[in-house]
Amino acid sequence: MAGFEIPPAADRDGLIAAMDGSSGAVDRAGEGGSPHLTLDGFDGSLALLLAQARAHQIDLSTLRLPELIDQLADRLERARATIPLGHQADWVVMASWILLLRSDLLLPRDAPAQQAAERRASDLRDRLVALQEIQALGAWLDQRPQLGRDVFARGRSEAIGSVIGGSIEVDMIAFLWACLNWLCYRILAQQ
Repeated sequence: MAGFEIPPAADRDGLIAAMDGSSGAVDRAGEGGSPHLTLDGFDGSLALLLAQARAHQIDLSTLRLPELIDQLADRLERARATIPLGHQADWVVMASWILLLRSDLLLPRDAPAQQAAERRASDLRDRLVALQEIQALGAWLDQRPQLGRDVFARGRSEAIGSVIGGSIEVDMIAFLWACLNWLCYRILAQQ
């Protein structure tokens, strides 16, 4: 497909940066796609927090999760009309990654549950790569001309705002009966 490029599946470490809209380096100011968070021991974007957590540069056990969730919920509420729904969903996915990493800290290292959690994390990582590929395909499809919006059937443009017939005929009796019915409805609704 021309113009359609899916990032390689081997680039799983850059997945969160790609979901954030940045190019590998995570933006420290919170601009570039993810919300800015101010927590005890951390001040930066959600994507930076996730990148540092995955690189073990920040201690997630000291992070207060209710505060993180409250701030993210506040940012989602404020961004409802301005940020596309897909980006908001990416924020929720990033927050769920942080919660998953935090929950992994609660398990003992050599326990069978830890090994199952690692397998589950690997499966989740593969699903996120597939999600990224689907999002890229959706963006590619959205940029293509769409029937009824950009391209019209049989090559004709849509007749919006143009009068097809030169005159409009109205059945005056039916129009007056409709007005009378509407007025009666309004009077009954006010009582």
